[in-house]
Amino acid sequence: MQLFLEITDVPASCNQLWMEKEAAMSCPKGDIRLAFCPNCESVLNIALEPKKNQYTQMYENSLFFSGFYRDFAESLARDLVERYDLHGKDIIEIGCGKGEFLQLLCELGNNRGIGFDPTYSHVRERSTAGKNLAFIAGVYSPEYKDIQADMIFSWHVLEHMNDPVQFIRQLRDTIDQQRKTRLFLGVPNSLSLVEKGHFLDIIYEHVSYFTTRSLSALFSCCGFTVCETGQIHRENSLYIDACLSQEPCSSHFSSSDTGAYLSRDLINRFFLNYQQKLKEYSAIVSKMKKLSGRAVVWGAGSRGVTFLNAFKDLGVEFAVDINPRKQGKFVPGTGQKIVPPSFLKEYKPRFVIVVNPMYEVEIRQQLERLNIEARMVVV
Repeated sequence: MQLFLEITDVPASCNQLWMEKEAAMSCPKGDIRLAFCPNCESVLNIALEPKKNQYTQMYENSLFFSGFYRDFAESLARDLVERYDLHGKDIIEIGCGKGEFLQLLCELGNNRGIGFDPTYSHVRERSTAGKNLAFIAGVYSPEYKDIQADMIFSWHVLEHMNDPVQFIRQLRDTIDQQRKTRLFLGVPNSLSLVEKGHFLDIIYEHVSYFTTRSLSALFSCCGFTVCETGQIHRENSLYIDACLSQEPCSSHFSSSDTGAYLSRDLINRFFLNYQQKLKEYSAIVSKMKKLSGRAVVWGAGSRGVTFLNAFKDLGVEFAVDINPRKQGKFVPGTGQKIVPPSFLKEYKPRFVIVVNPMYEVEIRQQLERLNIEARMVVV
């Protein structure tokens, strides 16, 4: 493993809810030391302290309050139901959050679903899935071997696992091979992260960073047959379609793998890009401070928390988020209060810092509806 990036004293959890400002500012912190294996393309945080990587019901990272994200989730759910003939089937979701996506899969195909997540709490709207939907507020493990499924789904969970190899091996041992269970897992695309220099996506919660090759290697060495891998969600995520069959399995999604690979050269360029972006963002911050205009950060998820902790002297008092479960809480590490978009009508900021370009159009539309005449700064 070759060390290529060090970031110290960052919040151990970007999505933990903090009720008090002082508690948020003194939240548990850790260091990130990313190392790269040029043979299998694995990237790991070798400074991780597993005890700090905790998930409770105070962990909140739902994106379903965004219309943009809901459109993506509904499109993916329809695709899965159609392509894998998920009608009247049993589905397990690992890391289901508050259960929104599993609810979609069950409603669209009249399926039966069980979601596992230690952060789960009952906050969902009433669903037509009714009694076909159940949740366990815990980690999926071999103790649930009696619960079998036609499909196991997981989205942006594997990268949080302290030991992904052990997790995938346990998954293999838990599945009944006669059931012909299909797995569909999504993870952040580390190749895209490196190529585009998205350092705001580097957070303590992420233990591992995957490319299609390292993801395939992980599943193959753990006894799975890899049916297909590819890119999805504007190339920001990867998916893997796998099963336990020894026979070649049919692919359903058109592969979007570019054939590019994570090389030492790309890693070096990322580091230079990272340093350049820090300078650019610092210049933006300095300019806003000179103009003496009120600024808010839009997005109190991992990217917003990472940005605010990277630029502690920004002078921002508030972070905006459309997730009502985050509103009224405080940003870990820096302590900004999280407010709803409607708060801006009275606050009248001069600048709105958008930390995720994917939501730029949606945010602009919300600002226009609120008649907020602030300048958007997209980072």
